[in-house]
Amino acid sequence: MLKKINQIVDNSRFLQSTIILLIVLLAVMVSQNQTILRRDFSINPPLEEIVIGREIQPVTLRTLDGLDFNFSDLHSDYTLLIFFATDCPYCAKDAPLWQKMYEQAIIRNITMLGITAESDTQSILEYTQKYDIQFPILLDQNRELFAQLRIFGTPTKVLLSSDMSIIQVWQGWTTQQSGQSDLGGIYAFFGIAPDDLPVGSSSGDSFSPSSNP
Repeated sequence: MLKKINQIVDNSRFLQSTIILLIVLLAVMVSQNQTILRRDFSINPPLEEIVIGREIQPVTLRTLDGLDFNFSDLHSDYTLLIFFATDCPYCAKDAPLWQKMYEQAIIRNITMLGITAESDTQSILEYTQKYDIQFPILLDQNRELFAQLRIFGTPTKVLLSSDMSIIQVWQGWTTQQSGQSDLGGIYAFFGIAPDDLPVGSSSGDSFSPSSNP
């Protein structure tokens, strides 16, 4: 009987020791993970969302012809910036909408500008010809505007007021499956009804991550 009691006590002590050891190991792992997260955030801070209402600072970018383009020279009621990349498959899907928007922008005093971080002007020119892009394209090779607007994927469309404040943002390929805010903004500012947009898909990606954000 005494032997059985001793066995129970020994088993209980072993179980307690095991639990304590597991707790200690868990505490060490949590501490290590917190250290890694703090280090990662200090090196690569998490991306912030684009803030509606925030005023952007004017920048000077280059046109495909190598001329300077200063945003402070814009005097239209609104400015639509379309961030794209020539190798972005969703930009190619979204491009027909850009043309429709441009047709409406002309009569609504809206300036449209394409923004890319690429430097191969010949490839960009061929891209604009392929997709019948008629609005000016600006080169943001230093990713100054990409960083200021926190653009992390393409296509991204950003609408600015005359004082360069952000009014609305469309992230990804805009289709009939897009959110009500996206659809409403397209209709309110460009007069393009949801039924005139591609059907698209209700699931899956709709934009490509921007390289070197």
